[in-house]
This record gives sequence, structure tokens and C-alpha cells, in this order.
Amino acid sequence: MLNKDNLKTRVNILKDADIISEEIANFAYQVIEELDDSYSDDMCEMFTTHLVMALSRVEKNEPVETLDPIIFEEVKQNEHFKDAQLNYDKLMKDSKYALPEQEKEFLLMHLTNLLENQ
Repeated sequence: MLNKDNLKTRVNILKDADIISEEIANFAYQVIEELDDSYSDDMCEMFTTHLVMALSRVEKNEPVETLDPIIFEEVKQNEHFKDAQLNYDKLMKDSKYALPEQEKEFLLMHLTNLLENQ
């Protein structure tokens, strides 16, 4: 069962260290509440950390990482990819941030893994 308090603590650590803004932390708390309790703690930690760091990169106009296209093609072939896209849209609907496609691909990969391993 997913421990949402642990995820929030991770976000707090990043916020308290001034790695992410309070606004990103507050958005992350909303996203964490939306995560299904059946998801793996480890997978959610990776997803949440990547999400807040991606948002921080956008907020600070920092360079964006690129996912290897071959890996993303494999992700798109996964039976859970379409559901991952729906979950991404649901989670990001209240975000003021428009993530670049490269960051979106990483997050879709993490969401696909969450669904596959629940």
C-alpha cells in the first residue's frame, strides 16, 4: 500500500532545501493525493521526484532531459500506456506549467511503470 505521507515528506525535503518552490510542492501534494493506493512506494517516489524536478526545471528555465527515443517507443507499446496518458492528463489538469514533450515522456514512462507494477 502506498505511503502518501512518505511522498509528502520527500517533497518537503526538496522544498525546505530550496530545490523546489512552495508552489510546486503544493501542486505535488495534490498529485500525491490523486495517486492510487495500490501503487508501489518505490515507483511513486521516482514519479513524484521526477515530476517536481521537471516542474522546477520549467520554472527556472533550465535545460530539459531527453528520453532515448528507443526506450520511449518501448513504453508506447506497453499495454498500460494509454491509461498512463489518461492519468497524466488528469494529474496535470490543474498545473499552471506546460511541460515540454521531453519531460512529459519521462513522466509517461513512470506512470506506465506504476500501472504495470500495481
